[in-house]
Amino acid sequence: MLYIEKLATVVDWCASKGMAVMLAKKQNGTYEPDSKVVTLSCRAAPEKMLHYLLHECGHYLIGMEEHHERFGKGYPRGGLEASTKNFEHKLACLEEEMEAWHRGWKLAKRLQLEADREEFDRTRVECLRSYVNWASERKKQP
Repeated sequence: MLYIEKLATVVDWCASKGMAVMLAKKQNGTYEPDSKVVTLSCRAAPEKMLHYLLHECGHYLIGMEEHHERFGKGYPRGGLEASTKNFEHKLACLEEEMEAWHRGWKLAKRLQLEADREEFDRTRVECLRSYVNWASERKKQP
């Protein structure tokens, strides 16, 4: 029940920012900035759901250009397919993912959730590992 209450606190924060939180049969979580919708895995344990939600809120905070010009534009959108596969793009995505986790943790502190940092970091590392692997993939030669 403890994590359910913490989730409710973050969902209330999301609502105060005009964001909706939905559950779906998918992995982890996503944030869609145009519709301001966070989608979380309904299959995740409440503690992981909290971590994913905090991370997706981090993406919301990054997208607020007036707060941070470096990440204010978010991921590059609508560019050429080739540009989304180059190392610079991958590194920018990895950098933003890391920042979203950082901001998610700061939000947890600001909301006084008393979240377990070690467990949060385990989830963070688990999620970032796939981005690191993706970013370090070399182009396949024909």
